Amino acid sequence: MDTRKRIYLMLTNRQFMRLAPYIFWGLMLITSTLLLIELAPPPSGWPYKDKVEHMVAFAALGTFGYFSYPRKSIWVYWGLAVYGLLMEWMQGAFTLTRTASIYDWVADVVGVLLSALAIYLLKNTNDNRI
Repeated sequence: MDTRKRIYLMLTNRQFMRLAPYIFWGLMLITSTLLLIELAPPPSGWPYKDKVEHMVAFAALGTFGYFSYPRKSIWVYWGLAVYGLLMEWMQGAFTLTRTASIYDWVADVVGVLLSALAIYLLKNTNDNRI
């Protein structure tokens, strides 16, 4: 059996599926907190580090959202895109040290899309491909 298929089967077992909603909502709480806390200006460094962090966070949210609500996954993905936009607006409106950025929101959406693509590839992999 292909490794990707094994990973997908492992992620869809009953024990994991029961825990997935708790992990998803815990990640939502953690992400909301991290996106809205006041931060000191970041030291100069790699300028895209923030975008990668957004992509990773929203890829994790997309993955756990899918496994939490597999029959409503398209709504989860749309909801995460709206959530990312709302969080960016809230950063600009309610924090002093953070600013709203359309590029952060784009990184959020890319993270969700990468999650959807990874799940699609895991689900639809045949042993004969690649």
